[in-house]
Amino acid sequence: MHHQAVAALFLIENSQAMMTMWSDLRDYFLQDVMTRLSVSNPAAPITTLVSGSLPTNDTAFTAAPRQYSTLQSGLLDLRFNWDPKNRFSVETIWRYVDYLAATDMYGMPAVRHLVIVAASPPFDDTIGADPTCYSGSSRWHQLALKITQANIQCHLVLSPNQDMRSLVVLFEETLRLQNAVEESPSFPVDRTNMICRLSTGPQFYSASGSNSFS
Repeated sequence: MHHQAVAALFLIENSQAMMTMWSDLRDYFLQDVMTRLSVSNPAAPITTLVSGSLPTNDTAFTAAPRQYSTLQSGLLDLRFNWDPKNRFSVETIWRYVDYLAATDMYGMPAVRHLVIVAASPPFDDTIGADPTCYSGSSRWHQLALKITQANIQCHLVLSPNQDMRSLVVLFEETLRLQNAVEESPSFPVDRTNMICRLSTGPQFYSASGSNSFS
């Protein structure tokens, strides 16, 4: 594990709702998350990717994540889109999982992290259904399986004042499928301002349904 490269994609809801949290997230909190992701592989090369949930009209900033030498550079570069429809959905996250899974790590095996940063409830295609009720067929459960198959560790940074059940289901189902565990943050978290959920542990999936560990 310590000889693997690290790829971390920070997928950030770049909406108007995020603005009330953004200065603390940009200057302090997300830096702490990045430190936590890198300490387990201190000598490994790290690829840092940052993307907003919705592109802006700035043609220099496409929908594809941008790579940065440091997380701080990426966070300072983030542009906001105040479209009222700027929220996460299964489809949005699905695209970025595909991107992260395909990221070239110079031919090296890699540990991949997806950090979802949300201030608004995501769009849900299970209207009228309880996303916490496991059926095995909801789009959020399917996304958890996709993240597991891609050997990606999922982490959440959320506003505490919104209904984030769908994202919580995504996180907890991914933990279950990966036979991973939740790790308490090693840095202070004021849960009246934000919720942080970090995963750690085995995350290697095989098509036969068995887990392998290193």
